[in-house]
Amino acid sequence: MYIGKHRIKQTLTSTAISSDVWLDLADAARYLGVHFTTLRRWADAGSVPCIRTPGGHRRFALADLQRFLAQSRQIAALDAPAIQTTTLTLARQHIRQQDIRQQSWFVRLTDAQRQRFRMHGQRLVGLLMQYAARNDNGQTFIEEGKRMAADYGVVCHDAGLSATETIRVFLFFRRSIMDSIHETAGLVGPSDRDAQRLYQRMSDFLDMMLLATLDGYNSPPALDQP
Repeated sequence: MYIGKHRIKQTLTSTAISSDVWLDLADAARYLGVHFTTLRRWADAGSVPCIRTPGGHRRFALADLQRFLAQSRQIAALDAPAIQTTTLTLARQHIRQQDIRQQSWFVRLTDAQRQRFRMHGQRLVGLLMQYAARNDNGQTFIEEGKRMAADYGVVCHDAGLSATETIRVFLFFRRSIMDSIHETAGLVGPSDRDAQRLYQRMSDFLDMMLLATLDGYNSPPALDQP
C-alpha cells in the first residue's frame, strides 16, 4: 500500500504498528479516507495527534492514525445512549473550562433554577441526538424540545435576566453542546457527507430551541391572583 511516497506494509490488523513513518496533511487525510479539511479540524480539536515542522506544516505519525482508526471503529459500535453519555460528559467539561460560575447571569440563578437548567439540558441533548439521527421531520422531538426550551426562557425571566442575557445563556450552552458534538464526531469519524447532514440537522434543531426560549421568556405563565 502506498501513501504518497511511502510504502505502508502494516495493516490495521497487524500486531506491528508503524512508528517511523510520518505523513503530511494530504497523505494522512487520504489514509483516513476523509477530506483534508476534516482532518485539519480533528487535529485542531486534539482528536488526532500531530506535530508541526519548523515551517508550520502538520505531520502525522502513521501509528497515531492507525490507533485513531481502531478507536473510531470501537466507538462507532457504541449504541446511541453511550454516544449521548459521551457528549454530555464532554459538554460538562467544556462548561467547566469556560468557568460558568464567572458568568454574570449564573450568579443570579437560584439553586433550584440551576437544577432545572441541568435537567432540561440533559434531556435536550438526548432529543437533539435523536432528531439529528432521523431522516423524517422528527416533529415529536421538536415539540418536546420546545417545551423544555420555553422553560429555559421562563427561568431566565423569573431570574430577572434581560432578553439579551437570555440569548447569551442559550448561546453559552449551545457552544458547549456543539463543541462536544464536534469532539464526539471526531472520535466516531463519520464521513464528510454524513457529518455535514448531522451538523445541519443539529443547527436547525438548536435554532428552533432558541426561538422557543425567547417565546417562553416573552410569555411567562401568569401568576395566580389572590
